Amino acid sequence: MKLSAVKLLALLAASGAAAGAMAHDAASAKFKAEIRTTSYGVAHIVAQDAAGLGFGEGYASAKTDICEIAPRWVTVNAQRSLYFGADELVPTYGDPGPTTNIQSDFYWQWIIDTDVIGRELAEPPPRGPTQEVRDMVRGYVAGYNLYLKKTGADKIPDTRCKSAPWVRPITEKDVYLRSLHWSLFATSVNFISQYVDAAPPYGSRAAGEKGA
Repeated sequence: MKLSAVKLLALLAASGAAAGAMAHDAASAKFKAEIRTTSYGVAHIVAQDAAGLGFGEGYASAKTDICEIAPRWVTVNAQRSLYFGADELVPTYGDPGPTTNIQSDFYWQWIIDTDVIGRELAEPPPRGPTQEVRDMVRGYVAGYNLYLKKTGADKIPDTRCKSAPWVRPITEKDVYLRSLHWSLFATSVNFISQYVDAAPPYGSRAAGEKGA
């Protein structure tokens, strides 16, 4: 994992860029951020701490790109087949990739079952995330969920995911899974189908089996 707060904020921003000109405050009981969006669609977030920055980014991203972001939580929770069909291809940068939804689900279920994220979070820095990163993730989740709570899935302006059953509040674990997902784009994600379909050569001895 080994994310810095700056890298994490860039990753979260890459999850969805704000569009349109606006300036407003997003606030909850624990977080506050000022979000200003330029005419070029870039969200500028002002906050007093890392949690506030994450909060502003989560709110702004959900407000402008929730229909692009929400399917990624489905991916990293191994639920693509449930919502999008087992044999459909997983989009990669907007285009269909070489992996089917069922293959993706098998891979991500393995990530979940082996508790990759839990083991990373249990490590102290620098192997595990710093407190600043943890605060930013906590804020991002609060901001994203606040937008969804205020708006409601049935009132999302974008018809691509309005009232969709896969649009839901997120958890901190979702964000850490997504950060792993992002870091794998140039490596393992390209070989998920091979990982899932791999099998020992025909006629080979099982592990531990002695020869005749």
